[in-house]
Amino acid sequence: MRMTSNLGVDLVLNSLAGDCLTATWECMASFGRFVGIGKRDIHAHSRLNMFYFAKNVSFTAVDVFGMTKVRLALVWESLMATLDLVAAGHAQASYTVQKSPVSEIEGALRLMQSGKSVGKLVIEMEKEANVLTVFNSVPSYTLNPKATYVIAGGFGGIARRTARWMVERGARHLLLFSRSGPK
Repeated sequence: MRMTSNLGVDLVLNSLAGDCLTATWECMASFGRFVGIGKRDIHAHSRLNMFYFAKNVSFTAVDVFGMTKVRLALVWESLMATLDLVAAGHAQASYTVQKSPVSEIEGALRLMQSGKSVGKLVIEMEKEANVLTVFNSVPSYTLNPKATYVIAGGFGGIARRTARWMVERGARHLLLFSRSGPK
């Protein structure tokens, strides 16, 4: 808002979610257009401050992937118009880059997953970096493959996971019991 002398932004193409979407929405100018291309807040049934609609601001959600199934010709027409604007120098990509060393890849990926990252996320490979690695562990014990094991409690998630865990450790004969029977 400071950059626009508190007038706000006329057009936003937004893929941010959560607090970042809200902060962007609060920067809209009167008669502005907000085009949301992210789906996280839509699927989460998030709320939007209605005050900005009093300023004649339009909010449009666009699902480009969904459009390709229903209005493919419109998607191509829009893409060509966008490429023409870029070629003429009237539009350009944002080049905000957040760099993260490979040794901190988990934190970088969690930031991206949170929806609070902006721009590009670049993982820098370092020759001497220490990177956490998880190997498939070999169990320190095994179950007798000739024995029969009984799992009481049905076919639900815990019983299925327990059965898989036992098979990974050598069990080959399992009996799963359920009061309601198999479905």
